[in-house]
Amino acid sequence: MLPSLRRLMVVVTVVVTALLAMVSAEATPATRSTVQAGAASLSPASDIYQVPRGRHLDAVDVSCGTSRFCVAIGTTASGASGRYSVFVDHSWSAPKALPFVPRFVRCPADNACVAINYIEWSSFNGKRWSNPRAFPHRIPEPEVGRISFDCARPTFCLVYGHGEEGDPEFPPLRFDGDTWQDAPGLGVVLLSLSCGSSSCTGFGNTASGARWTRFNGSSWSAPRPVPLNFAALSCVGSRCYAVGSTHSGAWGWTVLRGSTWSTPAALRGFHELSALSCSSATRCTVVGTLRGASVGFAELAGGHWSAPVSRGFYGYGHGDDPVAISCGSSFSCAAVVGDGALLMRQGTWIRNPVFKAAVRDVSCATDSWCVAVDAWGAMRVWNGHQWSFRPRTSAFDNLLAVSCTSASFCVAVGTARTRSNLVARWDGRRWSRPAELPKMPYVGTVSCGSAAFCIALGYSGNQAGPAGTLAARFDGHRWRAIRGASTVHAGDAFDVSCTSRRYCLEIGGSSNAPSAAAYDGTHWKVVARFHSNIALPPAISCVPGTTKCLIASVNRTSAYVVHGTRVWRISSPPLGGGSISAVACSSAKRCVAVGAHSWASAGWVTNFSHWSKPFRLRTTNQRTIPITVSCGTARFCAFA
Repeated sequence: MLPSLRRLMVVVTVVVTALLAMVSAEATPATRSTVQAGAASLSPASDIYQVPRGRHLDAVDVSCGTSRFCVAIGTTASGASGRYSVFVDHSWSAPKALPFVPRFVRCPADNACVAINYIEWSSFNGKRWSNPRAFPHRIPEPEVGRISFDCARPTFCLVYGHGEEGDPEFPPLRFDGDTWQDAPGLGVVLLSLSCGSSSCTGFGNTASGARWTRFNGSSWSAPRPVPLNFAALSCVGSRCYAVGSTHSGAWGWTVLRGSTWSTPAALRGFHELSALSCSSATRCTVVGTLRGASVGFAELAGGHWSAPVSRGFYGYGHGDDPVAISCGSSFSCAAVVGDGALLMRQGTWIRNPVFKAAVRDVSCATDSWCVAVDAWGAMRVWNGHQWSFRPRTSAFDNLLAVSCTSASFCVAVGTARTRSNLVARWDGRRWSRPAELPKMPYVGTVSCGSAAFCIALGYSGNQAGPAGTLAARFDGHRWRAIRGASTVHAGDAFDVSCTSRRYCLEIGGSSNAPSAAAYDGTHWKVVARFHSNIALPPAISCVPGTTKCLIASVNRTSAYVVHGTRVWRISSPPLGGGSISAVACSSAKRCVAVGAHSWASAGWVTNFSHWSKPFRLRTTNQRTIPITVSCGTARFCAFA
């Protein structure tokens, strides 16, 4: 599945489930699913194992008081809430328990932080957190409105929440280092708040357009116009920087000196802007997404912004964009990206091993050989008894997909620094040096029918429509560019499944008119058009060595069986308001699907005609939903 299309997953509340344990290199016992009987002929009693998850921090917010001190808060991979990690000098601590479950944290100085949720707060002195204490009144949660929170110094913080219409029921609250008290209200629905050394500046909207206002500790200034629509705001001292969209719709930036905003200047290269942090009156860092969904950073120095730079990280999971950034100095920043992983910049941006990496894909060749790859370029291997961690795979920063035909042949695709089209082979002992796929700037997925036949799909990154999807073929020795399936159906490619050098099935097209195309080793041919909207990128799997395939998640009521070029429809399984996220077929009479049922992880089995009842997958957190599954035999599957 292509990275740009994976972003659709967040629309339907499907959350990434399996995380690779990146700290310990020791073997990890398997977690076996608990199954419940379905129809007698469709017993789900296979061994279905979860790729083990680590105990790393799934970060939701981060703040740096100085270049030597940061605090990140979040949950653990097992779902334990209320955890934090501290960055001191050069390393992060292991996640520790908090006395409550915060949502936001601000550290205005070294060893001084305040964390809050919508009901209570706690302060941190670098060694311990104070006992949580309740606010004078409740702050609205995101489902009700918005919240803006920042600290100018340890004895001056401001939090402002409002309902959807700026409900005055929630006046601002001011912190004096010991207690929170009501602060004067204002007539602007704040979208962001940033505090300098002695005041806080708010940025929001009114019926007359974007406005800004400043709180001096006792009162707010009269709202005044801002020359761009809001995206992010950061203040140092009395100077503030803002980035957002100009009246023409392009991204731009402006600076507030005194009480006057400069004329907006262009900020080029970003697809979306997410967060901004300034470490001095002349140095700032902005983070957002670039085309292709990779996370990009740009630096302000000397009055000019650098071109955004991508390091191959992807916003993925909780949301499709970065969610927070904080800079303690011009060379030390921390950023939380959409998958809950935290990046640290100390000269260059890197992922920190304390924090999680989402499993991208898993492939099982047999019941004693599976490979799972993650967003850090590392993998876990199943040997028939347990999962063992393998460190970073070759030179990849980020692995997107893997396909194995045996314990001595796998192909993985991914990215490394500025290259987003890399492929490598596993020969049973080691990974080959990554090579670039021909005529494919961005790779998305790969499927192998044998050790002498694989198909990789990607895209150009700057072109939509029929020419957007690209394909390459592996013949056992080298990769060659071939005509992509998008040459026979307009739009993107969602996924592909290959069973031999003479048969692959790809599904793609547009979201409101998807279609399936078969590859015979030479040409692509459309075999089915689905005249319905799709809620998710469809799940697809073909039975090894055959031309029989199952396509699920085309919509919530139907699945489709493809046999060569013949197609027929079957009903979807009982979803209970959920959805199928992945499917794996191991024989002509058995496929396993995983996804969500009634907002919990679940599995189903089908014989290409009928479905079993949903059965529970034993996971570390039932509320996290699997995104991939692979079956080595009819009785063995792994999901992540």
